[in-house]
Amino acid sequence: MRMRDALAFATFGYPPGERARETLAGLVGARLCRLDALVADIN
Repeated sequence: MRMRDALAFATFGYPPGERARETLAGLVGARLCRLDALVADIN
């Protein structure tokens, strides 16, 4: 089991694999979009 899969499973309770990876990528992507919007507001 990869570390990222183990982390996703421990955090979200998803089985390790493709679904967990997609979920993790989606959450990180959404957070980055929010961060970009925040930085744009400040500037």
